[in-house]
Amino acid sequence: MNPALLSRLTAIVADVTGASPARLDAASGPGLTPGWDSQANLQIMVAIEEELDVVIPTQAVLTLRSLGEIARYLEDKVPAK
Repeated sequence: MNPALLSRLTAIVADVTGASPARLDAASGPGLTPGWDSQANLQIMVAIEEELDVVIPTQAVLTLRSLGEIARYLEDKVPAK
């Protein structure tokens, strides 16, 4: 897993949910992270699309259930920074 990408995603999730970035890791996800509910999940996906200039298809939005899964999904779609 790309640590730089995971770090960027962690910052996005923290911004949307209000969770402390220090409390987020690859296993963090809806229902496991305070503030990360179904509505926040949609906001997170939109924020990721805007921040990383990618499109996440609806089917992927519905199946990606953790920061780690999102990072693995995006690894080949987002240039490394």
